[in-house]
Amino acid sequence: MNRLIAIVMLLCGLVASTAASAQSAHVGKVLTPAPKAIELALGHGQLISLPRAANAVFVGDSSIADVSVRSPRLVYVFAKGVGETTVYAVDDRDQLVIGQRINVAANLDRVRELFRKLRPNSNVEIMSVGHHYVLTGTVETAEIADEFLLIAQGALSTNSTRPDFAQTNFINRITVVAPNQVNIRVKIAEVSRDINKRIGFNWEVMGRATADWMLGFAVGSDIVRNAAGGIIVPADGQDRIASLYNGESVTVDTILDLMDDEGLITILAEPNLTAMSGETASFLAGGEFPIPIAQEEGKTTIEFKQFGVSLAFTPTILSRNRINLKIRPEVSQLNSAGSIQANGFNIPSLTTRRADTTVELGSGQSFAIAGLLQNTTNQNLSDVPGIKEIPVLGALFRSDAFRRQESELMIVVTPYIVRPTSGRMPLPTDNYLPPKDYERFLLGQTHVAQPAAKKSAPLDPTGRPGIAGPAGFLLQ
Repeated sequence: MNRLIAIVMLLCGLVASTAASAQSAHVGKVLTPAPKAIELALGHGQLISLPRAANAVFVGDSSIADVSVRSPRLVYVFAKGVGETTVYAVDDRDQLVIGQRINVAANLDRVRELFRKLRPNSNVEIMSVGHHYVLTGTVETAEIADEFLLIAQGALSTNSTRPDFAQTNFINRITVVAPNQVNIRVKIAEVSRDINKRIGFNWEVMGRATADWMLGFAVGSDIVRNAAGGIIVPADGQDRIASLYNGESVTVDTILDLMDDEGLITILAEPNLTAMSGETASFLAGGEFPIPIAQEEGKTTIEFKQFGVSLAFTPTILSRNRINLKIRPEVSQLNSAGSIQANGFNIPSLTTRRADTTVELGSGQSFAIAGLLQNTTNQNLSDVPGIKEIPVLGALFRSDAFRRQESELMIVVTPYIVRPTSGRMPLPTDNYLPPKDYERFLLGQTHVAQPAAKKSAPLDPTGRPGIAGPAGFLLQ
């Protein structure tokens, strides 16, 4: 009896062990996520064939990818947004059939196709790193690099609703191999000629009928008398002949104007400045003068206005030998002719030559961006009506002033695409040496000529003295 019981218990243990082993074997068939993820581009999809029939299929993040079940063993996965998620499928016993990682990236093939249409021979590439996009390659100018970046931003910014996506999610690693600096030289040349001529009589005749009453007439109005009754010629009348007759019954004051003046003014300014492509550079060689500004409660503040030679420009290198240039040169100087008095201050006026324009030209080419040819003539005639018509004597009753101004201005700009120099650049003070006391007082020298430092001859590629670069010409 005991033996029978032991046999029965042994058989029960074997059955239980077999069931447990079978269950363990079934559980061991549960699929884990595949180690290699499925790579999808936005707008694309892929069919997944399941190892056995599935009863339910779901996605971890439906905003990144979604599924369409075509049959119990065929699932279509399609991309909806950039990111990473997982697709799961279970059978009717809730056992895992598959767990597949899905990586969704932007459709970069469309961007690469746009790159090839823009620059067929370029080597610019784009890749995605998480939610960021990296552009690599080499181009000739910074303008071309900006074009590739703008195309990528325009094509891929539609994948995100973030307003700062285009500024924060793109990394530009494109290398510019061509020179990226522009030096500009501007020549501002002006010649001004001023001619003044004046001839005529300024005089007055006063007859004394009584001691307290006078009668007469005059031509001109710039005769000034002093307290003693003499003539004071105004400060601007240095080229004049004056006379005075003071009789018992008549007084005659006469000034003969004879003036012929000619002046010539030339201005030549040659500012030059260097800046990177796309950046604005400016400088001023001059000064500032104060201008009083009236404020409340009788207070006065001082503001300063610049004058001199100034230059501001923004270059953009379009190609290896083409430059787009926005430039604003200006030459101004103080002028006392139009000065005013305000609050006890003498405020001068400014004579200004200015140009503001945008041009496109090649490196080393010159362009006249502004010019002015001005000719102004003024003539004033003062006379006594009626008497001026008398032949010969009528000229004594006329005063004529003539002024002619001629001015010619031209502004020429020349840009150069440049590279930094590796050697020491010569300076204007390199050969200057101050004189000694006896050289300054006895010889009247303001400087001592300093011979230029001797330099070794250049070496050719073989290391011997000779011509370092290409020379001569080729005749075809």
